Amino acid sequence: MQAVILTGGLGTRLRPLTRSVPKGLAPVAGRPFLEYLLLYLKRFGVGKVLLCTGWLGEKIEARFRDGKEFGLKIEYSREENPLGTGGALKAALGLLEPEFYLLNGDTLLPGDWSRLREVGLNTESDLVLSAVSANSRSAPGNLRLGPDGRVEAYSKSAASGEFGHIDAGVSYGRRRLSEFFPAEEAFSLEKEVYPALISRGRLRGVVMAETFYDIGTPEGLQSFSDFAERELINKL
Repeated sequence: MQAVILTGGLGTRLRPLTRSVPKGLAPVAGRPFLEYLLLYLKRFGVGKVLLCTGWLGEKIEARFRDGKEFGLKIEYSREENPLGTGGALKAALGLLEPEFYLLNGDTLLPGDWSRLREVGLNTESDLVLSAVSANSRSAPGNLRLGPDGRVEAYSKSAASGEFGHIDAGVSYGRRRLSEFFPAEEAFSLEKEVYPALISRGRLRGVVMAETFYDIGTPEGLQSFSDFAERELINKL
């Protein structure tokens, strides 16, 4: 099974740290964040990883190389200019396997991701998102799920009380998702692709009970650091 990690963002909310260090290499208890993610993937049984890099991507490539140090096979797709979540995936299309886990490079969701794949294989879904309750995060949701798990609405810019869940940063996808990619090189999965999937009933969500960690802010980075020291360091 392949995992694709989107780790090309500028990390503006973590500046000044990310002026010289890509967000994925943000230090957490002596290790870069992406190392925790890679080791968790290996523990979960994933053997092949595709890192979609961008800002300071050469530093990520120099740190992880071909992945042998971690018992993984790592490949890279680097964007020279910001392409967005969709554009980064489109640029890496030639390296995508027929099915893959898609991860945000600044979040970690503990739990059994095979549930996402099971739903994907047993429905016509092209993408299956992980979701957590908005109430569990004390934050506005961006995802509305129907009773059968189909995503009825998704919005990061207009989150409100009608969205009961939050996208937790891990999904199961199929390469045929590319049928919904626009002609442009740079685009967002959330804004340009998800609406098309929703209209066809091919975007689903699976509610997870676990807490997910987002290092996109200093507070989030500290929260993950506390979790890593408490739960991960001695287990990975």
